[in-house]
Amino acid sequence: MKKIAAIILLTLICAATLIPLYAASTVDIANDTMLKGTPKIDGVIDAAYKSSLTAKIAPPQYAGDETKVTATVWALYDDKFIYICYSVSDEAVISADDEYIKTDAHPSVNDAVELRVGASADGVFPAYTSNPDHHLFMMDAYGKRVSCYKDSMSGYTGAAKVAADKKSYVVEIAIPISRALTETDVINMNFQIDDLQADGKCGYIGIAEAYNKLVSFKVSAAAAVTAPQTADPILTAVILIMVSGSAYVAAKKRK
Repeated sequence: MKKIAAIILLTLICAATLIPLYAASTVDIANDTMLKGTPKIDGVIDAAYKSSLTAKIAPPQYAGDETKVTATVWALYDDKFIYICYSVSDEAVISADDEYIKTDAHPSVNDAVELRVGASADGVFPAYTSNPDHHLFMMDAYGKRVSCYKDSMSGYTGAAKVAADKKSYVVEIAIPISRALTETDVINMNFQIDDLQADGKCGYIGIAEAYNKLVSFKVSAAAAVTAPQTADPILTAVILIMVSGSAYVAAKKRK
């Protein structure tokens, strides 16, 4: 009996060493509501993003190997698209290899971002035609390819830019919607960052507890702030002249 118990214990210990245990990534959702705005898809962070949905993601990885990559993700929408912008900090941004560019075999083994989307109501996106039950988009850090898994959607676009020091990059993806969003809609998404390292290992961080899980976000009809509010210089000058004139008149009367 003791021998059987020892064998079972040894088996469990061996299994535990073979099955990697991953914690959820560190996530800070500073704003869980998408605002309305139309950014330019050029790999540059538009000001409008900053007032809309904002999520910050950091290690630990929720899949793959250890990684130090971090990211901030924003989202906007208009009557035609949902826009997602990733700003990723990476110790070394690695160019996508030929396998990623030419095939769909291993698209996640790269420095890249992934976007999974679904909706709480029908009609926002085309009907799902594959498993899992959400649409999956991918784009590498250098913008060589943006793709949709199993071509479940069309009409999407993207752009990316890598910083000069190759330690950060920005990716923007615009995905079409089939109808205008309302404030009763809930958009379910997972933002994932794939970190390919020089030794070939790859780690993944994401906003959900697992790669195939989605997080719900609200929709607001409010417009995103496109630029800091500044005073009109002409109006300011007119007010100053009027105030100065009033002060001068008041001073003359006192005399």
